[in-house]
Amino acid sequence: MGTTKVTFRKCIQDSVDYGSDDEHMVSAVFFDLEINGQTHPDLSIQIRQIVGGSTLEIGDLRGYTGPLNRRALHEAVEGYFRDVVGPQGLEDSAGGRMQNNVFLEEKTVEFEG
Repeated sequence: MGTTKVTFRKCIQDSVDYGSDDEHMVSAVFFDLEINGQTHPDLSIQIRQIVGGSTLEIGDLRGYTGPLNRRALHEAVEGYFRDVVGPQGLEDSAGGRMQNNVFLEEKTVEFEG
């Protein structure tokens, strides 16, 4: 395998549309994937975490099933999420949850595989 390029486009944080509830925050990261010169646009991965927790569960890649270094992709997704959302997620000044935040921050990462 060669180099994989991921261009992150958007993150929607803590959305009821993706399954957030009183116990879990579910977010989605959207990106394009370039492998061996071929671009696969409009892919996504959901991220789940316990409300108030910092551990992230990275879900399955949606929209692409080919060969890929999935561990490196999950690390890149987690890095992007923590960069745009922060390590704990967002809370308002009273300590409550701020849901359905949309982050439109583009970032490109490359890794082997």
